[in-house]
Amino acid sequence: MQSWIAKQAPGEQARGVPHRWRLAAAGLALAATLVLAGVAQAQDKYPGGWVLMPVGSSPVVLLSTTADATIYEQAPEVFTDVQAVYRVHNNDKRQPQKLTVAFPGYAVEGPAPQGVTLTAAGHEVTLRKAETQWWLADVTLQPDERLSLTLKYTAPLGNGPFVQFRYPLDLIAKTWVGNLESARFTLAFSEPPNPQSWIRLTPDNYDLTAEAITWSFDAVDPKEPIDYIFLRPSLWERLRKARQTAVAPDAQAPAAVALGDIYVELASAGDSAIFDRYFPLAVAAYNQAQAKAPADASAYLALAKLYRLRAERSTPPDPSYLGLATTQLANALENGVQDPAIAESVVKDFTTLMEAARQDGDFDTANTYLRRLDMLASHLPSLLDNASLVNERRRLAIDWAGQVLAEQGPAPARAVLGESLGAGIAQPPGARFAHISGIQVKTDTQLGRRRLEITVAPREGGESLVQSLHDAFAASGAGAVTLTSTQPPVIQVDLNFGDAGELRDRQERLAAALTDEPEWAGLKAMLELDRLQWRRTDEGWRVVDSWNEEISLVQAAASLEDQAQALDRAAAGMDVTDSLNALLADLWRAEAQTWRRLAENTRSQYTLTMQPEPGAPIVRSWAIAGGAATTMTGAATQYRPFPYVWGVAGVYALFILVTGSLWWRRRRKTAKRPAPRSTPAGRR
Repeated sequence: MQSWIAKQAPGEQARGVPHRWRLAAAGLALAATLVLAGVAQAQDKYPGGWVLMPVGSSPVVLLSTTADATIYEQAPEVFTDVQAVYRVHNNDKRQPQKLTVAFPGYAVEGPAPQGVTLTAAGHEVTLRKAETQWWLADVTLQPDERLSLTLKYTAPLGNGPFVQFRYPLDLIAKTWVGNLESARFTLAFSEPPNPQSWIRLTPDNYDLTAEAITWSFDAVDPKEPIDYIFLRPSLWERLRKARQTAVAPDAQAPAAVALGDIYVELASAGDSAIFDRYFPLAVAAYNQAQAKAPADASAYLALAKLYRLRAERSTPPDPSYLGLATTQLANALENGVQDPAIAESVVKDFTTLMEAARQDGDFDTANTYLRRLDMLASHLPSLLDNASLVNERRRLAIDWAGQVLAEQGPAPARAVLGESLGAGIAQPPGARFAHISGIQVKTDTQLGRRRLEITVAPREGGESLVQSLHDAFAASGAGAVTLTSTQPPVIQVDLNFGDAGELRDRQERLAAALTDEPEWAGLKAMLELDRLQWRRTDEGWRVVDSWNEEISLVQAAASLEDQAQALDRAAAGMDVTDSLNALLADLWRAEAQTWRRLAENTRSQYTLTMQPEPGAPIVRSWAIAGGAATTMTGAATQYRPFPYVWGVAGVYALFILVTGSLWWRRRRKTAKRPAPRSTPAGRR
């Protein structure tokens, strides 16, 4: 990175520059410092690391720097006391030079340090306020003078479980003129430092002693800052004592639980790397507690919460750890069944799991937790009456049924409500639900035979209705009835008849066999014919068949609309300020639309086939939908030419016989007549 200040060779100096130009240059240098502040902040943050940096160009160089930091805790925060010494040298051997330094010289976050002092040769240097959290100071060095600047301050580091102290030793080397002859940084401790108490310590070229950690650089500029992330001292002391107690020969289960709790506190406070470091240690501590006291529910509860915490660190939550959490909750309840506090805690944890799954829209998982808790209620039936569980069950059922209603329709939504809140919860007063969604009837009629193919599309719970329809038709004796196993099922009815009256009678027997269900209104109207006529006129030489049939589904559609309006009235009477009532109102309106669609989907297709003689069959087709009416007519003539042909043939044959007989008699008479005598020619 290019420094905001060019490093000058010793002895270089601008001469003869007017004072006002020097002030302008200092202002530009300060602006450049502000630019560098953004760069430094963009590179990284330096909690607690406050250092001096030069402003403007000068022949004053930094020979060496030493810094000592002591970290301590003063509840509720952790602080660091820093003393840094900067040995500077005026390379100008003929003139004195003024050195302006900025403190800290880069952007920082958090509160400003306290007790800031800067001394030069034992005399305090005045610090004047510049920008926010900035100070400026001027120090004059005589020609070729070497001087030590001592900076002291106290900086707060925070109050979290983990504390970071970062000192920008590398920025000092980059921003001061000249090459450092040496640099040293020391972290001092009141007790021997323990590597287990810190998370990160860089750079790694440090020396560790019983009193301190020290970094030393000789004739080499530091390339990275001092970075120290550690457990706050009081927490480290708690962890150390908890470890000693948990591994003691006479240690009891509560000691292992307490150790696990500290590990969980640490795992929850850091990033993924810190969590992965302490998570297995917490699991091991809780497992140790369970081994020492298998009947103690507290360790099971603690491990369940830890597994849930682990699951929630992924999106979506890891199902394997959620499964482990529910298993531990079950173990806690089984071992603490007589303890109301344990039962309450188990319900609370299960409720938390259900709430998280519900808010994520994972209703199947939430329902799995609910079922598991219902199974556990066999040990403690009072769980089912727990207020928080009852409320969570209700919220889950409402949200789940609402989603199912929007995506799948009212029947599956009713099933969700019935399973969660009890059968009949969705039943409206004075109204009922449709069990089928459509009826398609194909009627194929020929003289003397009619076949009905009835396709019924059942809704949830409507399969039994279709079976009962088949059984009723079969018991009526109107004709041969079969039921296919297709989806949707088809009922086939064959009716044989000799005249229109017999056909009407057979269809009315089918209509009478229908159960009193509103769904069959359209089918009943198709079977109870408004008019059916089949006339046969015998004119001797020909027979004329004429067919006339009228069907109306107007009244059937009105009957289904009555069912829809009953549901609409029930929905309008609900107090929708309650979420369950609002859902039920939406559900009943959707069910009302189901009745209306059933009216639209009740339809029939008719085919009438009549056979003229002679000629090809005459086939005519009609279609009728819900709320409509139609009239079907057809005619065919059967001619009888053969008797007349045989009569003419008989007359013709008689004529031939009579004519032949007369001719034969005449010929015989001619043959019996004597021949005339002939006279010889000479006698004439």
